[in-house]
Amino acid sequence: MKIYFAYRSAYLPNNRHLKAFEADSILDWFQKNWSTFCQDDTAVTNLLGTSVYGFPVYSYDDSPLPGPPTDFEDLENKIQKYIYSNVIIGDEECLCVFTDDDEIELAWFVFTENYKEKHPNKVELWFTDVFPETAESTVDKLDLGSKGIVPDAKGDGCVYFISCPIYDSENLADLEGVYRINGIRLNRLLNYLRKTDWRLKERDSFSYARRDLKFLQHLAKQLPEAEFPDLLDIVSKVPITNLNMDEFYKTPIEEFLEANYKKDEPSQSKVYITDHFVEIGVHMLGQFYNYIIIFDNFWATQNPQLARSLAQFAKTWRL
Repeated sequence: MKIYFAYRSAYLPNNRHLKAFEADSILDWFQKNWSTFCQDDTAVTNLLGTSVYGFPVYSYDDSPLPGPPTDFEDLENKIQKYIYSNVIIGDEECLCVFTDDDEIELAWFVFTENYKEKHPNKVELWFTDVFPETAESTVDKLDLGSKGIVPDAKGDGCVYFISCPIYDSENLADLEGVYRINGIRLNRLLNYLRKTDWRLKERDSFSYARRDLKFLQHLAKQLPEAEFPDLLDIVSKVPITNLNMDEFYKTPIEEFLEANYKKDEPSQSKVYITDHFVEIGVHMLGQFYNYIIIFDNFWATQNPQLARSLAQFAKTWRL
């Protein structure tokens, strides 16, 4: 059957990587590939499809490397002892490992085809490379466990906002979940930001999503002729986690953009926009990616499994 290896890392543009394998079980997959895990970084990277922190298997006390795990309990023990990790949870259907590289927090998972079929609301995102477009067909809302972020608008619909940034080394421990703005859809978000006044309170300084949204609002107000895609391009190329935001709000926008927004220079940042969905990967410090998702109730109700999987991704490191 299919066995999937998934890696959550802010070193990746969309913060995630997935590769499928054939094996009888998670234990069988580790047993078949154990000799590769005991080789060098190149061999493990070639196997998994990306560099994964903690691999290859390493003996921290200079003892000989162990043989393959004999059962699932032995597998967990060997991961704990020989593959750098902080937390190991799960079972024979889904193994979750939480770790860090002294810079940021990371997580990797091994799960079965059975787990995928039983929990589509958790894993659907991992099987999505390009998000689907959506037609306007419903005004229903989806319960994503979201929280209000700014004052409601007076219209129909709902916009959901997700921010997964690198502000410090607790990037996965401090995940905020999904926020929402009631009374609008994505096509009216820009107009809402330009016409609504709200300020960041002291408690909001600890909310990454509020800071991201306030940054977008300030751009929208200061650049009244700019279209929504142009503003999102600025967001993608100006990682606010690197900036003194108090100074930013005091600086004339032209001066700020000249110093920080390199419109025509090649960038590893990306923006994906449809009528009801936005995905932004903000390349920062030459190695990390802040990850922002915005979508409305039209998109959520037509893609409920994927929307719930996004909500899972936004609120916990676990699969």
